[in-house]
This record gives sequence, structure tokens and C-alpha cells, in this order.
Amino acid sequence: MTCFSNPLFILGTCFLITKNRMMTIFILICHFFANFIIAFLVRPKWEEGFSLKERRPSKSFIVAFTDSIFATFKLMFLILGTSIIFFLFSGIVTSSFHMGPFSYLVTGLLELTKGIQMIPVQLSVLFKAITILFFLSFGSLSIHMQVLSIIKDTGICYRYFLLGRICQAGI
Repeated sequence: MTCFSNPLFILGTCFLITKNRMMTIFILICHFFANFIIAFLVRPKWEEGFSLKERRPSKSFIVAFTDSIFATFKLMFLILGTSIIFFLFSGIVTSSFHMGPFSYLVTGLLELTKGIQMIPVQLSVLFKAITILFFLSFGSLSIHMQVLSIIKDTGICYRYFLLGRICQAGI
């Protein structure tokens, strides 16, 4: 339901784009508050007697350790591979269809980081901030594909994540 970008990414990258420290902090605060609003509105309603504890079979330390390392590498390859594919795809789309000054919007919807970096310098600081907030709030198709891949076998419904992204982008 919520998705919060890395604060260091927001502070570093957004400052390089906007060249305005106060606007960058404002972007971070807006991102925080939008996530809190979404979390408060759609928080799960706990029923009496509901417990989050789930018993898993015990594993030895060595088995659990190696399993976690392999799971981490699998997740990192998934994230990196998805990012690279969408980075290349956004480059192909924007160069093939010659979208001119709006190519950063298409790129930002496909791949977040590249879209933020492509925001034109001549835009006003306020419009840069609004665009960055929209990209951070909605995410990108790359991030949505990563989330879909990560939750596919968990029983978690993607629809709630998508609705959360749309609501946060609106907020």
C-alpha cells in the first residue's frame, strides 16, 4: 500500500536536479506525509484473536545463512535486471518516437531514476519538484514490475499496491 523511496536518493538526486535545498526538503516531507496518509487510510483492521506469529520449521544456522544469501542474490539480480531492461526500453522508446521536450515524462513513467535525471534544466523549480514528486509517488513501470515479481508467490494482491501508488501520486 505504501512505497517510500530512499531518503538519501531523494536528498541527493533531487538537490542535483532542483539546485534548491529547501525544495528538496519539501519534496522529502511531502513524500513522507503522503505515505503516512495512505498508510493511515488503508491500514489493516485487526480482529480479536488475530496473531502475526507463524511457526516455521527450524533450520540450522548454516542452512538459514546460506539460504538467505542465495535469496538476497536472487532478489538483487531481479531488481538489477528489471532496471536495466526498462532503462534500455525507455531509451529505445524515446529515441524511436522523437517525443521532444516530453521525453522525460515517458522515461520517468518507464524508469524512475533516468526520468528524474532527464528533467529539463529550463523548467521552473516548482514544476521540477512537482514532476519529481509524481515520479517518486507513482514509481515507474520498472518498480511496478519488480513489485509484481517479488510478491508473485506470497498471496499479496498487487491491486492494493497500484491503488496506493495512484492515490499517493494524487496526494
